Amino acid sequence: MQRLLIVLMVLTCATVLPAQVAMKVNHPAEPPWNPLTCGTGGNLNTVRFISADTGYVAGEGGLILKTTNGGASWSQLFTGTSMPLMSLCFTDAMHGFAAGIDPSAAYGGFILKTADGGATWTTPLASGSRYGLYDICFPVPDTGYAVGMFGTILKSTNSGATWSLLPVTTSSGLSGVFFTSANTGYAAGDMGTILKTTNGGQSWVKLTTGTTNGLLSLYFTDSTTGYASGVFGTVIKTVNAGLTWSLLQKVTDNHLWSVCFVNSTTGFTAGDGGTILKTNDAGVTWVSSPSGTTNDLESLSFADATVGYVCGNSGIILKTTNGGLVHINEFPEQVRLLDLFPNPATSEFIVTIPTELLNQKQLTLRLYNSRGELIHNEPVIPAKGKITINIEAYAKGLYQVSLGNGKKWYAGKVVVE
Repeated sequence: MQRLLIVLMVLTCATVLPAQVAMKVNHPAEPPWNPLTCGTGGNLNTVRFISADTGYVAGEGGLILKTTNGGASWSQLFTGTSMPLMSLCFTDAMHGFAAGIDPSAAYGGFILKTADGGATWTTPLASGSRYGLYDICFPVPDTGYAVGMFGTILKSTNSGATWSLLPVTTSSGLSGVFFTSANTGYAAGDMGTILKTTNGGQSWVKLTTGTTNGLLSLYFTDSTTGYASGVFGTVIKTVNAGLTWSLLQKVTDNHLWSVCFVNSTTGFTAGDGGTILKTNDAGVTWVSSPSGTTNDLESLSFADATVGYVCGNSGIILKTTNGGLVHINEFPEQVRLLDLFPNPATSEFIVTIPTELLNQKQLTLRLYNSRGELIHNEPVIPAKGKITINIEAYAKGLYQVSLGNGKKWYAGKVVVE
């Protein structure tokens, strides 16, 4: 069993003020997210990449842009509509769909289809046929679903050629749809609504989610584990195929418009004010992955564990090639020495809360590896004066333990033996 040995930071100068130590901050070679130039200032509502290099964004005015070189350049596709596009879905490199809203037709919904990689688009569902559509997905190539206003759920069983309205018992607007198999799927929306079907949409049951906050996006990592993000920073999770849902750590009040995972433990959610949050522990903790923008972000898409894209208002498209890496560059140049005991440690160590932080309602304890990557983030209530940290699960290497409230930080160093 691996253990951590605690090595306290050594003061480099005897004249340093009591309990203070100068810390050199190692900034990453590249930021977590980098802006791409796409040639539009219009709002972008959805992004989908079918490989690390080939992807699409869509948004205002019927705009769809395509890249085949990882976002280095974009070409505008002719869609034949000037109405807002809200969601994109591709079943393979050639076949894709876009769903949208037509404000001029009492907010009716429409669907576009391409069979040639976006070169041309047809309209299997004409504008105004039903209520506006917010999301579309195809769990298998010939069967697709689209959801939208007033509980609208549409289904196609002929590769999107025609669509029919499914019977649903809710009038809540539906913003997200996700299927874990050909027949089992979920739809999420207003007032904490999540509906589930196990028979390909023939019938839907309303699940108990434990929240009345609107839910905007859904993502499942397997047949039982799923996540939904929503308004006011809401993120909920199920581990039993929707039977129960738990509210996850809240780190923002901003609306979170999109959630996605790259594997069973690593996921992202993005939203208003340039918010991008990342989890490495299946949603137990979430940390900020700095986006470098305050524009609202609407949609996330990852081609693999490291290459991902996010789009949003004012034509913004951001790209990461390092998995949205979160670094230690948030700390000021001066931090205070953290008291860790015992030294060395075997299975756990105790952090003594510094006196000046005891009156805080909540602190944050963070652990960084030797590359400055944030690997653990935990809210801490300092009332008892000490925190016990289990240290059995970490790999060999040097770590930094940091405790603070955003303005004042204490730190110590940890090495895995």
